[in-house]
Amino acid sequence: MYLYSTFLLLLRGFVGVVCQPSTFTSLELGYVYESGRCLPVQEVDLPLWRHSESGRHRPDDFGFRFKAGGRWHDVQVRVVDSVEVMFGWRWEAKVVERFARYTVDGVPG
Repeated sequence: MYLYSTFLLLLRGFVGVVCQPSTFTSLELGYVYESGRCLPVQEVDLPLWRHSESGRHRPDDFGFRFKAGGRWHDVQVRVVDSVEVMFGWRWEAKVVERFARYTVDGVPG
């Protein structure tokens, strides 16, 4: 299971959390562009278990925090649409693409 968020505001960036049980349970990744500098994401407060490991009950309105450049950023997410795609030999894999409105540090985008 994984959850990626890409946002383009005054603060541009990409934040993700990946869970692949055979390899790792929580990989936090991403970057932000702030004041002309590319800063790596240092920490993400986004527990995947809150977003339904089974994929059946995904929240449409949620928030999380991440740290980059030594500073914490608050993110609010409001999902406005989603698409599900099944693939694999017996349609055993599912990708859910969710389109959302973001507010980062109080700035809507």
